[in-house]
Amino acid sequence: MSKKSDVNGSVLVNAQYIKDLSFENPKAPYSLLGSEKPEVDVSIDIGAHNIQEETYEVVLEIQVKSVVKEDVQYLIDLKYAGVFTLDKGMNNEEREKVIFIQCPTIIFPYARRVISDISRDGGYLPLYISPVDFMTLYNNNKNKNSNEQFN
Repeated sequence: MSKKSDVNGSVLVNAQYIKDLSFENPKAPYSLLGSEKPEVDVSIDIGAHNIQEETYEVVLEIQVKSVVKEDVQYLIDLKYAGVFTLDKGMNNEEREKVIFIQCPTIIFPYARRVISDISRDGGYLPLYISPVDFMTLYNNNKNKNSNEQFN
């Protein structure tokens, strides 16, 4: 199961899995009785480390906080990971882009489904996280880091 990347070379998906998952429903069953629309905050972070040679573990960390009138309805913390083998011919810039753009793009739909399922299984409407543009996140992070170096 290999997938071509948007840079020269390819990436092979070796595995993907839930690395860590936490769901907290602190006010249940009372929070399930309300009909008010919650405010939902979603944050996403990407981590990666080299396992061997050209093989990397890429981890999407997704945190969800659902609040109604300052009361927490539920909290979700998910670390969803994939193991990827990259083409040996990539330079460092290409490798970094594949690890922080292409790999998260591949595993995000699966992490998104876990979030939807766990919110529904917790007694709430399924939470559908909007698609994420990992290229924009990568570029914003690069710009932020370069601005911090000059300040």
